[in-house]
Amino acid sequence: MKRVLFVVIVLLFASVSVCAQSNDPLEKESLKGLSGVYVFLNLSEDSPSLEKDGLTETQIRTDVEIRLRKAGIRVLTIEETKVVARRPALSVTLLASKSEALTKLLGENLYSFSIQVEFKQAATLYHSTDNKVFPVTTWSASAVGMTSKRNIRTIREGIGDYVDKFINDYLAVNPK
Repeated sequence: MKRVLFVVIVLLFASVSVCAQSNDPLEKESLKGLSGVYVFLNLSEDSPSLEKDGLTETQIRTDVEIRLRKAGIRVLTIEETKVVARRPALSVTLLASKSEALTKLLGENLYSFSIQVEFKQAATLYHSTDNKVFPVTTWSASAVGMTSKRNIRTIREGIGDYVDKFINDYLAVNPK
C-alpha cells in the first residue's frame, strides 16, 4: 500500500507518458508534395473537466495551427480540403479521463490521457480496378500517460511535440 501511495504522490508532481511512433521512411515519403493540411480535432467526452482545469479545444486548435503556419505549412479549410485530390488532414485525438478514485484520495484532479496525432489522406488500392478512394493513415505518433491538474499543460505540450514531429517529417521531404 505504501508503494502505491508513493507512486501516486510522484504522479502529482510529474507527468508520466509512454510514447509510440514509427521510424518507417514511407511515413515521411507519404507527406511529399502536400499543398497544406486540414486540422481535425477529436477531443474526449471529459473535455468539460479539462476545460475547467485549464485546457480548452480552442487552445489546442490554435497551438496546432500556429505551429503549422510558422513552419510554412498551409492550413486548409474543410471546403479547400474537399477539392484537393489527396484530402490531407492532420487529425489530433485527445482522450482524457479524470480518475475519480485517485482524485478523491489525493484531493487533486488526476487524468489518464491518450494523445494521437495522425496524418490521413485519400488513397486507392493497388489492385483496385474501379479506383475507389479510401481515407488512410499514412503517418502517426501517439502517447499515453497520466498527469495532475497542476501539470495539465503537459498534455498541451505533448500534442505540440507530436505536431512538431509531423512538421519535421513534412519539411524533410518538402524542402523550401
